[in-house]
Amino acid sequence: MKRPYNIETAISVQHALTSRVAVTAGWYHRSFHNIAVIDNLLRSPADYVPVAIVSPYNGDVITAYNLKSAALLSQVDNLVTNGPDNLKEIYNGFELSASARLPGGGQVLASSTTQRILRNHSDGFSGSAGCADPDDPNTRRFCDRFNLPAPYQGVDFKSDFKLAGSYPLPFGIRASGTFKSHPARPRGDFTYLDEVQPINWNISRTTRYTAEGCAGRPCTAGDLVIPGLVQTSLIVPLAPAGTEVKLPRLVQLDFGATKTFRRHGVEMEGGFQLFNALNASTVVQTQSTNFGTATYGVPSEILLGRFPRISLQMKW
Repeated sequence: MKRPYNIETAISVQHALTSRVAVTAGWYHRSFHNIAVIDNLLRSPADYVPVAIVSPYNGDVITAYNLKSAALLSQVDNLVTNGPDNLKEIYNGFELSASARLPGGGQVLASSTTQRILRNHSDGFSGSAGCADPDDPNTRRFCDRFNLPAPYQGVDFKSDFKLAGSYPLPFGIRASGTFKSHPARPRGDFTYLDEVQPINWNISRTTRYTAEGCAGRPCTAGDLVIPGLVQTSLIVPLAPAGTEVKLPRLVQLDFGATKTFRRHGVEMEGGFQLFNALNASTVVQTQSTNFGTATYGVPSEILLGRFPRISLQMKW
């Protein structure tokens, strides 16, 4: 296995407009190579049978793939290796920022980043290589984020904005504040900026078409979606992730104040912060992305409500 690597190219220009104000513009480009995938050596696309199914989301006729026999379920011999050379993952980001020193010792910083990741593979270590999956053709729908089929929208650039500042007040107090607005994504997911809110269909051996899902569409209510499904379940993407449905933007305003004391060689800094001052309840995660289920799109986590923090730091 060849070592996976990435190459980053960055160009940044800074210019001082005045003795107190400076602006910065930057472009960041990163490309990934020797991308790792998982290859099941005991299975190939020839082990699957194509089945036409009708999407309950928009009526698209989708080709799903059913294993030929139950004996193939136990045929697993996974090899972690490199995908073909045509696997791509590219990040582009554009940054604009401005900083200013205010009279009296204050500081202000404003910045905005617009960024996007495009790729034609899935996470190989989750068992799928997307367009390069050598085993399961079910992973190839919408795998090429560079060329999504019509009428679906392409992967757009997502922008964030941050405004932060601080200013000294009487009695040695320094006040600060931060306002930020950025596209929300599932908690902890900062890897793939475009992989937000997929629309999937979790098909089991007993999943049947509904009257609502077949209204005006080429399917019959009550019929099994995939008769004789060998797999226990099959997750079929109904629309490209992050293009049709998106989590709401996360907007947060924080305030703070600190004061420093010095006594007998000990420096103490007391602080008070108020987070999410607007008490926003933005949804940051949902219970399920499986279309048609009772938990589809139902919030499971929201931004932590307004809360204060008191702190004390001591240095000696």
